[in-house]
Amino acid sequence: MLQQSFAKTIMPPPHLVVTMCEVALQTWADSASGVGPFGAGKHHDVALRLAALSLATDPEEARGLLIRAYSACGSMGALTECILEPTARELGDRWANDDCGEYDVTMALCRLQSFVRELSAGRAQHFIAHPLVILVAPMPGEVHLLGASLDAEALWEAGHDIRIGFPDTELALQRLVAATWFDAIDLTLSLAFRREHRLSRMEQMIATVRRTSKNPALLVVVGGRVFHDRAVAGDEVGADGCAASACHVAAEFARVQTRLDFASRLLGTRLPAGSARPRLSAGTRDFDRSSAAR
Repeated sequence: MLQQSFAKTIMPPPHLVVTMCEVALQTWADSASGVGPFGAGKHHDVALRLAALSLATDPEEARGLLIRAYSACGSMGALTECILEPTARELGDRWANDDCGEYDVTMALCRLQSFVRELSAGRAQHFIAHPLVILVAPMPGEVHLLGASLDAEALWEAGHDIRIGFPDTELALQRLVAATWFDAIDLTLSLAFRREHRLSRMEQMIATVRRTSKNPALLVVVGGRVFHDRAVAGDEVGADGCAASACHVAAEFARVQTRLDFASRLLGTRLPAGSARPRLSAGTRDFDRSSAAR
């Protein structure tokens, strides 16, 4: 029985993450040399600068800025919510204002993924008694993979068994979940563009994935810029939950699992046992530090 225990393994409450980031960045701005343009200490300014640098021909200055920001923030969660995700949204805004092309945005996001891989090296994974087997995948057709990479990092650090998949078609995703047991799927859209026009298709696809899944009680959590900007609820696209930021995705899976476990106890039913789960099939791979940014 999938009785999951997430206590003491997920990140601090969201308001504390943001507060810690604000304080850290203010301290950094006040004390560090070479910070220059960020004397105000606001993470928004850092994100604006990082977006501009990630679009530059030579990305080394962007890499250096992100490394200093990570040191100031003190955790990948704070860096993600306060710097990385706002940077991605700024890149999308620059494209919307015709300040750069879509190719430029895609390359900048790829650079950020590469930097995240470097920063993630050596981080420890928490232990939880009953980790979920989670497929982390961008929605088929989504070319921006930073959101999936950040979610995979956060879920792995929280102690889950993470599999990375990049199905290029909806049929490929259906075949994947039909062939391999997953407790849950984390499905992401772009962190830079809103992709509102894809929400109706996402809803249809989630319904199909549930019908074809080897696990009839598959949990589905979604993410992407549209869920941050519009505060779209997961159930609006047929998902069990949504995460407006990767730093909240582990907590969202915990919330969803707790709610469904409570409902199953009320109904006197049992979720499918995980003792006979097949292992990895073609199309996914175990999550590791090198796979996060590919």
